[in-house]
Amino acid sequence: MAELVQVTDAVHLARGDAVNWTLVNH
Repeated sequence: MAELVQVTDAVHLARGDAVNWTLVNH
């Protein structure tokens, strides 16, 4: 389960970075 949580956290961070990148570049 710990590994699944780490993967989920990584996805959330990636999504957050994508959103931040989009906001900065628009």
